[in-house]
Amino acid sequence: MATIGNNDQERCLINKLPVEVISRIFEAYVGQTAISTSFCDAPIVLAIGAVCRLWRNVAWSTPSLWTVLYFVLTSGTTKTKVDLAIEWITRSGNLPLEIYIMAVICYPKINTEPLIFPLVDIINQHLGRCRVLDLNQLTSMTMSRFSAIEGPSLLEDLYIHPEDMDGPLTLGENASPTRLNITYVHLHLLIMNWRNLTEISAHGLRMSEIMDTLRLAPQLRICYYNCIESDSTSTTAGESTYQTHLKIEELTLVIGGEHGGDSNVAAFFRQTTFPNLDSCHIGWEHGTFPTQTFTSFISRSACAITMLTIQYNLITSDDLIRIGKALLSVEYLSITPFHNTRYNGIMANPHVHLDGFFTALCQGSRSKDSILFPSLCDLDIISHNAFNWKLLLILCDSRRHNPPQLTTSTTEHISQTRIGTITITRVVYATDRTVIDHSLHASDESDVKFLPGDLIESWETFKDLLELGKNVRLNLSVDNADNNPADLFDLSYRKLCGTSGGPPDVIRQNEMFEIWRLQNAGVDQDTCTLSV
Repeated sequence: MATIGNNDQERCLINKLPVEVISRIFEAYVGQTAISTSFCDAPIVLAIGAVCRLWRNVAWSTPSLWTVLYFVLTSGTTKTKVDLAIEWITRSGNLPLEIYIMAVICYPKINTEPLIFPLVDIINQHLGRCRVLDLNQLTSMTMSRFSAIEGPSLLEDLYIHPEDMDGPLTLGENASPTRLNITYVHLHLLIMNWRNLTEISAHGLRMSEIMDTLRLAPQLRICYYNCIESDSTSTTAGESTYQTHLKIEELTLVIGGEHGGDSNVAAFFRQTTFPNLDSCHIGWEHGTFPTQTFTSFISRSACAITMLTIQYNLITSDDLIRIGKALLSVEYLSITPFHNTRYNGIMANPHVHLDGFFTALCQGSRSKDSILFPSLCDLDIISHNAFNWKLLLILCDSRRHNPPQLTTSTTEHISQTRIGTITITRVVYATDRTVIDHSLHASDESDVKFLPGDLIESWETFKDLLELGKNVRLNLSVDNADNNPADLFDLSYRKLCGTSGGPPDVIRQNEMFEIWRLQNAGVDQDTCTLSV
């Protein structure tokens, strides 16, 4: 690349372009990079301005380059950086702003936060222009400097995750965001207008405050609540707290911590009616699921839920069967332990026995009315229970797009199945001698006895499940609770080779077996080993 000297600068093509064109080039270059940078680094717009005087003048006079401010308060923050942030805001003209302020760990904050008071005061003056306001890990000492917005407000997204909050954040009646994300912010401390709110994510509310959000925000469509506190009104179903909400489509209610019991779950569903509910995610840490209350809620709401996620602590097969009979519209079903085994090693509750539900779910029938979750398309289950893998064939056969024909073969039935994805993780409570990993070779005779039990029981079922994979995405695995899940087909292949000999010719010649063999780094059919 040729070097452009000072005498050549006037001949540089970009310098011959109109200022308006240069500024548009800068806008395209900067894009969203300002969101991912902070004043710990040099924002890209400052790098542009450092190239030459012309570029600096263009960048400094293009307001659209200065509409996103990401400021991180650290123990190394200086007055110069604060002044730069203030100048940044003034260069944005009258355009909508996105303001992100985060205080990383720096103590005592009583000495560091006052550094940004001048910046907060400037933001407060331009608060009506803020389209996004994100206040993260600040204290009430800083947030108390905000005052009610005077005049129109552009606020759409509000994120409040304080270090502590014992005083109000006053944004006023004109502040009416559409999306709200709060953590440990009690509602009486948040002064704003709720009338336009369509999405809320709230962690740490009391149950009574959750009910208040339903009352305050008539336009709510998407709700995520993680309730950890209990209060006197949360367990009393009365006329004063009963809420019918006509707009809510997606609900997530995850109740963990000390107060994450079934009484709070029951209280919520006893006091609410959501006729338009489409997606429901329920999780609880203590107690059994209040099935009667939940099915009454479904009946009262007359809602057509298509997505149901249950993160259980204690639940029975009978509970799930009752829910399956009440919810005929569910297309996606997920049943997992409250703590997801795949990520943190917490094992599924050994006292939860879902064998009966699995059998009932997979039960074939000529009558759609007797099938659990008859509209099911996608299934995700984590359980410690042994699973009869052959039942998956019946599950898919019993849920077809077309009515069952008595003369049609099972294979043809399955080709018409509604089922798209089946994900099942079986958690094995293994002894120290049990091995679940991807590196175990079945050619070692001594290794076979260390494999878990209740895998695919025969070569015939192995073949049928591979055939099922033509039409259904199968994610079947076995997990040792603190390891990465191992593929069910891999483990079953090794065990079948050790207990039943190599695959018979009908398996070797099967098209899907050959595809599986090639996809799994090669299966040596002569020695019956799986290379990884």
